[in-house]
Amino acid sequence: MKTLYVNKKSEISMLKHAFEMAGFRCYRVRTDCSCTGRDKSRNGILVIDGDTVRLEVARCKACAK
Repeated sequence: MKTLYVNKKSEISMLKHAFEMAGFRCYRVRTDCSCTGRDKSRNGILVIDGDTVRLEVARCKACAK
């Protein structure tokens, strides 16, 4: 599974709609990032193809850089 980091929550929504139009199932989730600090919980989506998670998209400004 590959992880993609984005800066804005609107980018998550745009990617979610694009993957759904391509035939994938997408679910909004709370996910963890690899940043140091107390709060690692981030907004994100999981892109699922059949029974396999193909991509995880998380919103983290520090990780996106």
